[in-house]
Amino acid sequence: MSDRAPADAGITPVGAPADAGAFPVGAAVTLAQLDVDPYPVLHRLRAAEPVSWIPAAGQWFVTRRNLAMEVMRDQERYRTDDPHSPIRDTFGAQMLSTEGEEQRRYKSACAPPFTGRAVEATEPLVARVADRWLGALPAAGPVEVREAYAAPVALEV
Repeated sequence: MSDRAPADAGITPVGAPADAGAFPVGAAVTLAQLDVDPYPVLHRLRAAEPVSWIPAAGQWFVTRRNLAMEVMRDQERYRTDDPHSPIRDTFGAQMLSTEGEEQRRYKSACAPPFTGRAVEATEPLVARVADRWLGALPAAGPVEVREAYAAPVALEV
Protein backbone atom coordinates (compact mmCIF):
# COMPACT_ATOMS: atom_id res chain seq x y z
CA MET A 1 0.00 0.00 0.00
CA SER A 2 1.07 3.55 -0.56
CA ASP A 3 0.21 6.79 1.13
CA ARG A 4 -2.93 7.06 -0.99
CA ALA A 5 -6.19 7.86 0.70
CA PRO A 6 -8.21 4.75 1.57
CA ALA A 7 -10.84 5.35 -1.11
CA ASP A 8 -8.17 6.19 -3.70
CA ALA A 9 -6.41 2.92 -2.86
CA GLY A 10 -9.48 0.97 -3.97
CA ILE A 11 -10.60 0.23 -0.44
CA THR A 12 -14.26 -0.08 0.36
CA PRO A 13 -14.91 2.03 3.46
CA VAL A 14 -17.48 -0.35 4.95
CA GLY A 15 -17.04 -4.06 5.60
CA ALA A 16 -14.43 -6.56 4.58
CA PRO A 17 -12.60 -6.10 1.28
CA ALA A 18 -13.55 -8.19 -1.73
CA ASP A 19 -9.97 -9.51 -1.80
CA ALA A 20 -8.74 -9.85 1.79
CA GLY A 21 -5.57 -11.46 0.37
CA ALA A 22 -4.53 -8.00 -0.76
CA PHE A 23 -3.58 -7.34 2.87
CA PRO A 24 -1.03 -10.04 3.84
CA VAL A 25 0.45 -8.09 6.76
CA GLY A 26 -3.00 -7.46 8.23
CA ALA A 27 -4.00 -11.09 7.64
CA ALA A 28 -1.13 -12.22 9.87
CA VAL A 29 -2.14 -10.03 12.84
CA THR A 30 -3.64 -11.84 15.83
CA LEU A 31 -5.73 -10.50 18.66
CA ALA A 32 -3.10 -11.81 21.09
CA GLN A 33 -0.44 -9.64 19.40
CA LEU A 34 -2.66 -6.60 19.66
CA ASP A 35 -3.44 -7.36 23.29
CA VAL A 36 0.08 -8.09 24.53
CA ASP A 37 2.07 -5.45 22.64
CA PRO A 38 0.37 -3.72 19.70
CA TYR A 39 3.25 -1.36 18.87
CA PRO A 40 5.40 -3.73 16.74
CA VAL A 41 2.26 -4.74 14.81
CA LEU A 42 1.26 -1.13 14.24
CA HIS A 43 4.82 -0.31 13.13
CA ARG A 44 4.74 -3.14 10.53
CA LEU A 45 1.34 -2.03 9.31
CA ARG A 46 2.41 1.62 9.09
CA ALA A 47 5.46 0.62 7.00
CA ALA A 48 3.86 -1.95 4.69
CA GLU A 49 0.07 -1.56 4.77
CA PRO A 50 -0.92 1.78 6.30
CA VAL A 51 -4.53 0.93 5.48
CA SER A 52 -5.16 -2.75 6.15
CA TRP A 53 -7.99 -5.17 6.78
CA ILE A 54 -7.37 -7.13 10.01
CA PRO A 55 -9.53 -10.28 9.80
CA ALA A 56 -8.87 -11.20 13.45
CA ALA A 57 -10.44 -7.91 14.54
CA GLY A 58 -12.96 -7.73 11.71
CA GLN A 59 -11.92 -4.10 11.24
CA TRP A 60 -9.94 -1.82 9.00
CA PHE A 61 -6.82 -0.33 10.61
CA VAL A 62 -5.55 3.04 9.39
CA THR A 63 -2.08 3.52 10.88
CA ARG A 64 -0.72 6.71 9.34
CA ARG A 65 -1.81 10.05 10.72
CA ASN A 66 -2.43 11.74 7.38
CA LEU A 67 -4.69 8.89 6.26
CA ALA A 68 -6.46 8.68 9.63
CA MET A 69 -7.15 12.43 9.49
CA GLU A 70 -8.60 12.03 6.00
CA VAL A 71 -10.88 9.23 7.19
CA MET A 72 -12.03 11.23 10.22
CA ARG A 73 -12.83 14.23 8.04
CA ASP A 74 -14.82 12.27 5.44
CA GLN A 75 -18.10 11.60 7.24
CA GLU A 76 -19.85 10.68 4.01
CA ARG A 77 -17.80 7.53 3.37
CA TYR A 78 -16.46 6.64 6.83
CA ARG A 79 -18.69 6.30 9.85
CA THR A 80 -18.41 5.40 13.51
CA ASP A 81 -21.93 4.08 13.97
CA ASP A 82 -21.31 0.57 12.64
CA PRO A 83 -23.56 -1.86 14.56
CA HIS A 84 -20.68 -4.39 14.50
CA SER A 85 -18.15 -2.02 16.04
CA PRO A 86 -16.16 -3.54 18.92
CA ILE A 87 -16.40 -0.18 20.68
CA ARG A 88 -20.20 -0.27 20.49
CA ASP A 89 -20.25 -3.96 21.45
CA THR A 90 -18.12 -3.23 24.53
CA PHE A 91 -19.38 0.16 25.69
CA GLY A 92 -22.74 0.61 23.97
CA ALA A 93 -23.76 3.78 22.20
CA GLN A 94 -21.52 6.70 23.16
CA MET A 95 -19.57 9.46 21.43
CA LEU A 96 -17.11 7.06 19.73
CA SER A 97 -19.85 4.88 18.25
CA THR A 98 -22.51 7.34 17.12
CA GLU A 99 -22.92 10.04 14.45
CA GLY A 100 -24.78 13.29 13.99
CA GLU A 101 -27.07 14.72 16.64
CA GLU A 102 -26.69 11.72 18.96
CA GLN A 103 -22.90 12.15 18.94
CA ARG A 104 -23.22 15.90 19.55
CA ARG A 105 -25.38 15.15 22.62
CA TYR A 106 -22.70 12.87 24.09
CA LYS A 107 -19.91 15.32 23.31
CA SER A 108 -21.72 18.30 24.82
CA ALA A 109 -22.38 16.31 28.00
CA CYS A 110 -18.65 15.57 28.32
CA ALA A 111 -17.36 19.01 27.32
CA PRO A 112 -17.68 21.11 30.53
CA PRO A 113 -14.73 19.57 32.42
CA PHE A 114 -12.48 20.20 29.39
CA THR A 115 -13.01 23.91 28.91
CA GLY A 116 -9.94 26.09 29.38
CA ARG A 117 -11.30 27.49 32.63
CA ALA A 118 -12.12 24.04 34.06
CA VAL A 119 -8.73 22.61 33.12
CA GLU A 120 -6.95 25.61 34.60
CA ALA A 121 -8.90 25.23 37.85
CA THR A 122 -7.74 21.60 38.23
CA GLU A 123 -4.06 22.39 37.62
CA PRO A 124 -3.09 22.56 41.32
CA LEU A 125 -4.75 19.19 42.03
CA VAL A 126 -3.15 17.55 38.98
CA ALA A 127 0.27 18.93 39.92
CA ARG A 128 0.00 17.66 43.53
CA VAL A 129 -1.13 14.18 42.47
CA ALA A 130 1.45 13.93 39.67
CA ASP A 131 4.28 15.07 41.98
CA ARG A 132 3.25 12.63 44.71
CA TRP A 133 3.16 9.63 42.34
CA LEU A 134 6.40 10.77 40.69
CA GLY A 135 8.03 10.81 44.12
CA ALA A 136 6.83 7.26 44.74
CA LEU A 137 8.70 5.89 41.71
CA PRO A 138 11.93 4.00 42.43
CA ALA A 139 15.07 6.12 42.15
CA ALA A 140 16.80 3.55 39.95
CA GLY A 141 16.03 0.46 37.95
CA PRO A 142 13.27 -0.41 35.54
CA VAL A 143 9.70 0.62 36.12
CA GLU A 144 6.45 -0.07 34.28
CA VAL A 145 5.36 3.56 33.85
CA ARG A 146 1.72 2.86 32.97
CA GLU A 147 1.23 0.68 36.04
CA ALA A 148 3.32 2.65 38.54
CA TYR A 149 2.53 6.20 37.43
CA ALA A 150 0.09 6.87 34.57
CA ALA A 151 -2.76 4.66 35.77
CA PRO A 152 -2.77 5.79 39.42
CA VAL A 153 -2.49 9.47 38.43
CA ALA A 154 -5.33 9.14 35.91
CA LEU A 155 -7.54 7.31 38.42
CA GLU A 156 -6.92 9.83 41.17
CA VAL A 157 -7.30 12.95 39.08
